[in-house]
Order: sequence, then C-alpha cells, then structure tokens
Amino acid sequence: MGNVYNGRDLVRSNDFRFVFIDGCESANGDLCIAFGIEKKKVDFSYYNKKKMPTRAFLGWKYHEEYKDVTTGVFSTYHSAVVTTFFNKWINGEPLADAISESEAEKSPPYPYNNTPIIWGDQNMLRDPRDEPSP
Repeated sequence: MGNVYNGRDLVRSNDFRFVFIDGCESANGDLCIAFGIEKKKVDFSYYNKKKMPTRAFLGWKYHEEYKDVTTGVFSTYHSAVVTTFFNKWINGEPLADAISESEAEKSPPYPYNNTPIIWGDQNMLRDPRDEPSP
C-alpha cells in the first residue's frame, strides 16, 4: 500500500480511516502502518494538529481458540464481542467505549482475556461528521 516509516515519521501514500483485522495477534505487528495508521494510542487532537482526519486500527492481541477449553464447545465470546461492538459503534459510541462495553456485556464470563487493541484515535466516531470541530 506504500505506507512506511522513514525512520522518524509515517509516510502515507494510501491511508485508511478505519481498519479492523479480525485475526489472532493482528495488533501485535505493524499491520496498522501498512494502512497508514500510527502504532500509537492517540486522540482527536493528535490528528487535528496535523490537519488530518482521524483514523484507527483495531486488532486482537492474543491467539484465541475457537472452542472453549473447559467444555470443548464452540466459543460464542468472539462473535458476541464483535457483534456488540459494531452495534454500539454504529450507533454513535466512541471506539474505545464500544469495545469496553461489548466486553463487559459478555455472558457468561469468558475465561480468556483477549482484549482488542486500538492503534490511532482511541475515541474515533464512526461518522466523521460527528467528530469535534477543529
């Protein structure tokens, strides 16, 4: 995609506003950089100072099994968190709030602690028209 670090800054040639890589350990490497999103946790003001639209990358920190290790049954944790996250984010919740609320609502409690990681604007809103004014 042509987005690279030049040793000091991220040089963008084709950046994205929001990327969610729904795969194990997808937040651990530099995939966010490939999409033109810094591998740092920032907020709206960071992009506002650079006169750029907000952007965020969402990925998973750990490898996750698809079945519950205690019962051997397919785990619904992942689908529940992702579905609840998108429902909340689409309806106006900031990105980090939508993630934390979707994890808080998982039922029954899940034995793993695989929290999604956000690189870029932690509180990005789905609709850029709802972002704070510069």
